[in-house]
This record gives sequence, structure tokens and C-alpha cells, in this order.
Amino acid sequence: MDDCIVSVVCPCLNERDYVEACIDSIVDGLGCYSAQAEVLVYDGGSTDGTIEIIRRCIAKHESVRIHLLSNPKKYQVHALNLGVKRSRGKVIVRCDMHALYPRNYVQRLVDLVLESDCDVGNIGTPHTVTPLRDNPIENAIAFSMTHPLAVGGGHRVIKGIPKDGCTVDTLLFGAWRASIFEKVGCFDERFIRGQDLEHNYRIRRKGFRVILHEGSPFILFPRKSVYNLCRMVYQYASTKVEMSVTVGYKPPLRFFAPSSVYFMLCLLFLLGQYSWMLMFGFCYMGVVSLVGAHASMQNRRMWPMFFVVTAPAMHFSHFLGVLRTLCRLCLGRKGTTVFSGTR
Repeated sequence: MDDCIVSVVCPCLNERDYVEACIDSIVDGLGCYSAQAEVLVYDGGSTDGTIEIIRRCIAKHESVRIHLLSNPKKYQVHALNLGVKRSRGKVIVRCDMHALYPRNYVQRLVDLVLESDCDVGNIGTPHTVTPLRDNPIENAIAFSMTHPLAVGGGHRVIKGIPKDGCTVDTLLFGAWRASIFEKVGCFDERFIRGQDLEHNYRIRRKGFRVILHEGSPFILFPRKSVYNLCRMVYQYASTKVEMSVTVGYKPPLRFFAPSSVYFMLCLLFLLGQYSWMLMFGFCYMGVVSLVGAHASMQNRRMWPMFFVVTAPAMHFSHFLGVLRTLCRLCLGRKGTTVFSGTR
């Protein structure tokens, strides 16, 4: 496979609702590199019919080299490392299955990587969050995952990207020269969550840049329930604090914004300032309600009002994740956590 230009690595586990449309969009995104590409789908033991759908996709796109491979350790980070080690392309692109990619998505990333300066370690494009089903809860979850008040800023809410791109601390998915992994190593398998953040942190520590480029955004499908959303936020918050101790990652101040409300409420409670605590809580819920009402009027639909549920739930989950890891550290437990599920 000496003619291979790009290897697309796709972690996969129980993605029945997404996998066929996702693979179709990846194949469509290969563009002029379709004959010089390989798509490596690593399944972590799906039990919902995902594997059968993938095999059907392989038959449908027989002109493209799509390989269904096993990921015995189940999680994304293991699939990514297996893909990096097996890949033959000069460029490696990550495409998770709970997403849809625009036409020529992979082709654009490959072109950006090959044309970029040698100090560029990872390149990605923006994304939007769109629910799979048009119902109030999933719409509110999608809205919350891209609103600064809910997520505290970062790459998820960046707008107005310059034509030449902008340097960021991390980004979603992305593309790398294969040689980058020889210089900075593969993904750290201690982090079931946040492995992309840690890897981008390592890329930057080695003197390379992480670049977010303009372009047609890909669509990311959010969690389907508030419970799954809260579990995701809890795990990310917990992992980032663990990462700061384990590898020296320094979270930006915006990381603490989502949980700061509940830390303030706890502080006021411990100080006995109950009236101030109630006033602060009412002000917080008032701001959240105003954001939901404004979005509801803009969209002329009622679902943004569920922001009063999703945003506080995200903030509380973030608070619990940070608090949990801080308590573990105070007890002298400095290891990383292997969560039982990530979706």
C-alpha cells in the first residue's frame, strides 16, 4: 500500500444509529484521495447490529479500502492507537462515528496538512452540534453544548476563524502528519476521557502548533439524554483535574467557570450566609432563564427553555467531577480513572 496518502481512523462502539450515514459521508469526504486512502474502522465489541451495518457499507463502497478491525480493549483511545500503528498513510485523520462530515472533508484536511508549515502538529475544522432527533431535550442539549454560559468557552464556541486559521489549545478530532506520532508519541491510554486534549497538550509542549482552520463544519451528534450529557461532563471534568496532576496540564481559567457557581453556593452555605446564597442562586437561575427565553424567541420554538434544565445539570456535573478528583487527591490517590462507559 505504498500509494496510500491518507489513513482515516474511526473508533466505533454500538453506533447503529449513526454508522451508515457516517461512513457514507467519510467516503464522500475523501474526494480526490479516494483511490489513495484507507478507512480503518475499529469496533470495540458492538452488540447492537453495528458490525452488520459496517459490513454492508464495505460492500456498498467496494472501490474504497474500508477495513473492519477489532478493538479488544473497547475504548476510543485504544482504537486510535491501534489505527495509528497500523496506518500506512502520510496523513492520519480521525473521524468518530457519531458525526457527519461535509463533502471533501478528508481531502481538505489532507491538503491543509501537506501544505502546512513543519511546526503544525494537528489541524482541524469547526463543528456544529445537531440532534439526531428533533425533540425538545436533544435540541436543548445540542444548544447547551455550544453555548459559552454552559461550556465556559473554548474550541466549541469559537467564531470568526481567520482565513489562515487560528492557534488553539485543543480541537475535536483533526488530522496529523504520520511523523508527528514518532515525535510526540501515541495517545495516552491512561485517559479514557480527554485523550485528545492530553495529546494536543503534548504536541504543544514539543513546540508544534494546533490549528483550527475555517471550512464547512462537520456535524457532531450530542448525547440523547440529560443523564448521558451529565455523565460526559462529569467524566471530562474529573479527567482534566487528574491530567493536571499526572502530566502537568494546566487548565485555563475558563475550565473552572461551569462549576464555580456551585463552589460559590457551597462556600456561602459553609459561611452561614444563607440569604446571600439564596440571592446568588436566584440570580444564577435568572440569567440561565433569560438565555433560554432569548433563544426561544429567536428560534420561535419552545425547546430552548429546557436550557434551564440542561445548563444547571451540566454545571452541577462539572462541579461533582472536579470535587471528586480533588477529594481523591487529598486522600493521596493520584491514579487515573477508568470509566465504565463514555457514551
